[in-house]
Amino acid sequence: MKIFQIYEPLFKTQPIFITNCSYSELAKYLKKKYGVEEKDGCITTTGQCLTYLDTKTESTLRIIYLKKLDKKPENLGALIHELFHLVVRVLEDRGVPIVKDVRNMPGDETAAYLMEFYFSEVLKKISI
Repeated sequence: MKIFQIYEPLFKTQPIFITNCSYSELAKYLKKKYGVEEKDGCITTTGQCLTYLDTKTESTLRIIYLKKLDKKPENLGALIHELFHLVVRVLEDRGVPIVKDVRNMPGDETAAYLMEFYFSEVLKKISI
């Protein structure tokens, strides 16, 4: 199991990445570390973007679970898939719509920034 966080300064997010473990190992870790019961996921899933309320800090926990994270195309594809869910949720939390660029509004550029940032930072963490 590999666990790391990435701090993103624009929206001050700090998603937690839990990788290279089974879904049951993830569930045990979440219960022990955060006191949350993970019941919604599929035991055969390759990845998932999870959201919880940290009752200790009253903050939102964003967790990206990936069964396997390495440089294989299928695993990087799963990472991109889950990062997209993360980006949508972060922007929704902040009231930033993801829309086509119109009339000098940032539109989808904000989403593209977040996607690029998270992806680049994850690659650094896994040394690709």
